[in-house]
Amino acid sequence: MQPTIFLSHSSLDLPVVRLVRNYLEELETNPLLFNLVSLKEPERFWPLIQSEIAARQFFIYCESANAAASPWVQREREEVSKISKKRLLELPVSEAEAIDFEKLSQFIDSTKVFFSYAHADIERVTPIRQRIESEGFEVFDPSHHAFDGRHWSDVMRDGLESASIVIVFLSKQSLQSEWVLDEADFALRRHKLILTAIEPMRGLSGLIPLRFNRHYIGDLTRDGEVEHLIDFLFSESQTPPETR
Repeated sequence: MQPTIFLSHSSLDLPVVRLVRNYLEELETNPLLFNLVSLKEPERFWPLIQSEIAARQFFIYCESANAAASPWVQREREEVSKISKKRLLELPVSEAEAIDFEKLSQFIDSTKVFFSYAHADIERVTPIRQRIESEGFEVFDPSHHAFDGRHWSDVMRDGLESASIVIVFLSKQSLQSEWVLDEADFALRRHKLILTAIEPMRGLSGLIPLRFNRHYIGDLTRDGEVEHLIDFLFSESQTPPETR
């Protein structure tokens, strides 16, 4: 699933903001760019914009003097602030030459999550993937990924490299898998590892390598822990990997 992004901007900045939208589309995301010409009656459109904001978790505020002076943009920002799970990027767009495309790329990378687990656990992991995707994250799940003729090891390595966060699902099966442990080590070295249990921890504690212990965040067999994981993903997506 591709991330859906709401672009909040002043209509006076539209030519520059289009460059932002075009770049986001090149990164295979779904940016929403409203360019309303009927703002003489803005209240007619506000419920639609309100619902679009409510349906998204990723937002880009196209920052400029025009945006700061726009009551419409400020109203959108106030609406965004009401969302508990969100990711907001403030991007200066006063001039086309000043657009920080690298910052945009990093913002999109922060929505990418890699799933590492034993294939025997696919039925446990699938509903978790669906829930995380519903929050706008792009999940690389090897069991649901098209390899398009490429060697699977190359595709897996690209998925690990591009992901901002690697979630390793702990079970007796995964802790006996060399592939899962290799992926965990890869993520550990790059400061983007999350370990989380899909079996009760009392049966796993003696199997987890000591080097991974400080990354454990929860037991997904408990009620409410999936929502805790999602909250954690939003907080981690706003933290540079090297500071984790």
